[in-house]
Amino acid sequence: MIMPPTNLDEAPLPRMKAPSGTPRFEMKPEMAASIAAFRAALPGLLKTRSEPIQWVAFASDKMIAIGRTKTELARICLDHGLERGTFVVRLITPESSDELELPNDL
Repeated sequence: MIMPPTNLDEAPLPRMKAPSGTPRFEMKPEMAASIAAFRAALPGLLKTRSEPIQWVAFASDKMIAIGRTKTELARICLDHGLERGTFVVRLITPESSDELELPNDL
């Protein structure tokens, strides 16, 4: 029987390497523009948000909508004919400087 460690600090996490030849994630220009537009608009959005939890969708340099859920806004973007990977849906909250950009898989 394997016993779990009593202290999480005692259990080192295994290090995993990507297999050689694994393609790196390449961000579409539309996604990069959407992220930049969100970051530029964030200070104003933080000042004007009407609810403690609100989401915003950007496609390229345009704000598409503000809503209550990420799913709602993703649906609006898709219904407007936007393709996955060309828009972002983000929580209106101060960003961490060490945030890692990963694609949103809805």
